Amino acid sequence: MKYNYNQEIETLEKFYQQALELVENQSFTEFDQEIKTCVDIFVQKIETDKSLIQVIITSLLKKIINPEQDIRLHMAKFIKGYSARVLDTKVTTPFFKRTFPKYANKETAFLTKATRAEIIWNFDEGVKLPLRSKSLVEPFLKLIDKIENQTIDLENCLVYFFAKLHLLCQSHEVVFSETLEVANSVNIININRVMKMVERHLEEPLSSRLPVIVIFAIYKQLFKTIHRFENKILLPLNVHTSADKHGYGDI
Repeated sequence: MKYNYNQEIETLEKFYQQALELVENQSFTEFDQEIKTCVDIFVQKIETDKSLIQVIITSLLKKIINPEQDIRLHMAKFIKGYSARVLDTKVTTPFFKRTFPKYANKETAFLTKATRAEIIWNFDEGVKLPLRSKSLVEPFLKLIDKIENQTIDLENCLVYFFAKLHLLCQSHEVVFSETLEVANSVNIININRVMKMVERHLEEPLSSRLPVIVIFAIYKQLFKTIHRFENKILLPLNVHTSADKHGYGDI
């Protein structure tokens, strides 16, 4: 009989709703400093290592649902292991796409070089993890160890993750709304302002997608006014981060 993952889906939703209530009431005093310290470092690095948060949340979910499973054995090929990738694909990634779309992985968080590595997440083997941010290897292994041995409140840890992510998404919405307000006040976004925004973005790390998006946006405008593009369509951009499977994110 096919497993339906209803319990896992309901569990994430339950703790997400708890997080929303805490944010609304501005009540963060019930979280231990240990939880804040363990979680905040990953939230701070989310722009460069977003997959790790999904990996940790998937591990938390598995331990809450199935406490006897050693979550350090994240692959079914390990003796007594389980497929964290399947759980992430079926439950965590769809949940993130719905609640935190900016930080959701396209298919699963277990496609990066580090997360798909056949390395057990213990202190002996885990030091070999090829994380993009080397400074996160030790915090990651320590948090996974706390989750495995349940020396940290698993449910509170999950709720705190969701609360921090929700606040982060809220802050982005505020910036976006303020930008629209400024744009509306002058009725149009000035080309010089657009150029400055693009130039500023290009100075930031991980901006490799931007040139393709810029050209794509230009073509969208040209299609509206240039006769040579009449009766033609602009195909959607392909997945940029999974070129080996879906093709390049080119126009």
